[in-house]
Amino acid sequence: MDEHQLERGRGLLPWARDLATIEHRAVSAGRFGLSLTTDIPTGAVATCPQCGATRTLRETRPNQMGRTARYWSECSCVVAAAAQSIRLSDHATEAIRGTRDELGAGESYDVCALAATAALTLDRFDPTRMADRYPYDAARAWLNDILERQVVSSYRDGPPAALFFVGARGRGKTHLAVALMLDIHRLHRRVAILNEKKYLDQTRTVAFGPPMEALVAVPGERAWLSVFDDIGKHKFDRSDEREKVRVQNAWYSVLDRRYNARRWSIFTSEKTLDELVRYGTLDEATYSRLYEMTRGVHLAFTGDDQRLAVPS
Repeated sequence: MDEHQLERGRGLLPWARDLATIEHRAVSAGRFGLSLTTDIPTGAVATCPQCGATRTLRETRPNQMGRTARYWSECSCVVAAAAQSIRLSDHATEAIRGTRDELGAGESYDVCALAATAALTLDRFDPTRMADRYPYDAARAWLNDILERQVVSSYRDGPPAALFFVGARGRGKTHLAVALMLDIHRLHRRVAILNEKKYLDQTRTVAFGPPMEALVAVPGERAWLSVFDDIGKHKFDRSDEREKVRVQNAWYSVLDRRYNARRWSIFTSEKTLDELVRYGTLDEATYSRLYEMTRGVHLAFTGDDQRLAVPS
């Protein structure tokens, strides 16, 4: 794992100092008649052909990996399209009445069972066991900042749509992600947790159509907060192109919906986003969505394996 990718980046959290970046995709700009071709200089001004608003071509600051991206400033068309996408998504999923329990697809984890145990709560999470408690403090601040927001209004301003926890096993990534999720669950908001291994196993057996819709609808669109746990944990032969495509398609099917729904998310992994692409877990389309949702920021969990700690 590259050290520069795991730089904790104090101040990189965009709602604090506006130093993090996103990668705005050309398809979004093209949808509203504006081009991102390289012959248009950064700073150029154009009029939205739909609402008449003035939009400016901007370039992001370099992210932790040194990447930049260009994007058009938002106008009322973009905001309205996002809201309409959410309304249509909710209507479609409610129309088929596709819940996991009704269609027998099964939960990756039972949220109610997790809520009934005291093992994975914020009270039981000890940030002093971390070599650097910054990810814990940043995650708590992020959750507090989004409590009154139903959806992500912008991928460039305000709190990011998602947090990305990365680090070796046993460093507390899943514990903290689940603890934050359960805090929201106690406020009677819909939450979901999707574990990679269980999810990929389910996609092998769940039939296409309503059962598959039931599997991805809640974590993909309907949950206010979704946790996607242990991405990249599934081991497969990377020379097996068929299995590689299956894994990538499974992740795209749920994360593309999450991206379009503009709902809040937490991701946990032992690999960085770039490593997940190199390993074959994510394709470039899914990578770009996660990059925009997280603004390329990795919250690194370091220190000793907390599971091996001797109870005091």
